[in-house]
Amino acid sequence: MPRVYERIFDTMRERAGEGTAGPLKKRMFNWALDVAKQYQMADDPGTVLELKHSLADTLVYSDVKESLGGNIEMMVSGGGSLSEDLCRMFNGMGIKIVEGYGLTETSPVVSVNSPDDIRPGTLGLPLVGVDVAIDQSEAAGGDIDREYQESAIGELLVRGDNVTSGYWNKPGATERAFVADPFDEEGADVTAPGDLVANGSGMWFRTGDLVEQTPEGFLIFHDRLKQLLVLDTGKNVAPQPIEDEFATNDRIEQIMVLGDGRKFVGALIVPNFERLSEWADASDIDLPDSRGEMVNDDRVIDWISETVAETNQLFEKHERIKKFALVPEEWTSENDLLTPSMKKKRRTILDVYDDEIQEIYSESE
Repeated sequence: MPRVYERIFDTMRERAGEGTAGPLKKRMFNWALDVAKQYQMADDPGTVLELKHSLADTLVYSDVKESLGGNIEMMVSGGGSLSEDLCRMFNGMGIKIVEGYGLTETSPVVSVNSPDDIRPGTLGLPLVGVDVAIDQSEAAGGDIDREYQESAIGELLVRGDNVTSGYWNKPGATERAFVADPFDEEGADVTAPGDLVANGSGMWFRTGDLVEQTPEGFLIFHDRLKQLLVLDTGKNVAPQPIEDEFATNDRIEQIMVLGDGRKFVGALIVPNFERLSEWADASDIDLPDSRGEMVNDDRVIDWISETVAETNQLFEKHERIKKFALVPEEWTSENDLLTPSMKKKRRTILDVYDDEIQEIYSESE
């Protein structure tokens, strides 16, 4: 689902640059996006920001709403992590997107943002009647190397009437997925809202997801535990938050972060070829005709390096992308590199681009 909103945003951005008035429209579009983010983040917008927002609505937001049907009250995002930046922009434009979280085993919703209190970057609060807890033990990813102030981070556990009692005719899978009481005598570090302590009644379902819970109780998705990258330095890195930062980047179409068992974080990147062509034309640069040649052109690599270096500053040193490889083919469900719900098939992508990955790490390891 998040990929759908990314494509909607990409289409909006492309249309903003069309026609003879393209450069002016694009500047106006980017200005309107900045206003939307400021407006969404402001507790009290004030007169000046209200006027800017009203003007941006007349010039840009109203057209976007009309292109989406003109009668949308609210959209919901789930099934993956939605970029915080993207969520702010849509909500700031008056197009409500509420992000939630759930699994088939939890029937399916665990948490969701309230339309009256949307917190971009979070999965909202757990539903009434749904208990959640965070297993902060090392095995559950609780030792991830970042500072989270007073938040708890680790594997999300869920308990409630909405949770299935087990997997049909799969006792082994059921035993692995459920735990009677994570607050064991060995002191597994588990926290829950309001310092709730489980008393052993009812079964807790292990979601397999690395989730942060704020002191206010809001959940923040980081990654699937099985996708957590463990560098050979011992540092843990969640790739999803890094990838999310590129969701609205106009130079990068798609990105997959690498590094499990390696010395540093790398990435496979599909450039935004339309934006690349516009940049080349504006800079009077004659690029090769084929995408395969483009991704190996030093000027293109430098162009991508600029935006990677800028985004790297948002992360801890060990989380920054040190090297990357550009690839010419967009990942889609048609070429079996995305699932039908538009999630990356990471194992397949790793297999397809094994040569590129070996090149990323060959000189350093």
